[in-house]
Amino acid sequence: MMERRNRERVKQTAKNKLKDYCVSRCKTTLIGSLEKFEIGFGFIWGHGQPYNSLTEEQKEMREVWREVRYEILADGEHRINQLKDKFDLYDVENRTNYTFNLKRLRGEENGEG
Repeated sequence: MMERRNRERVKQTAKNKLKDYCVSRCKTTLIGSLEKFEIGFGFIWGHGQPYNSLTEEQKEMREVWREVRYEILADGEHRINQLKDKFDLYDVENRTNYTFNLKRLRGEENGEG
């Protein structure tokens, strides 16, 4: 009985770790993509400049970017929540195999110990 509970706990831990990893990768991709867009096109809305120094056109474009960025982040969060929900439909088990490549010591290849 206790062994079964331990096995279930290990499976749940593996599932949570995989879910957390996937969510983290999705968020990193989302934020990183927005950052690249800001670096490439941020000059349009004066990215990194104080608001007071912007032209009227840059101020308008900054507002457009703020709205679009919010929509992208909201949609990304929605998709991430869908991903989290999918994890609840599956059992996950961590099956790690280790392979060790050991160098032979001199003399071992001839059967000498």
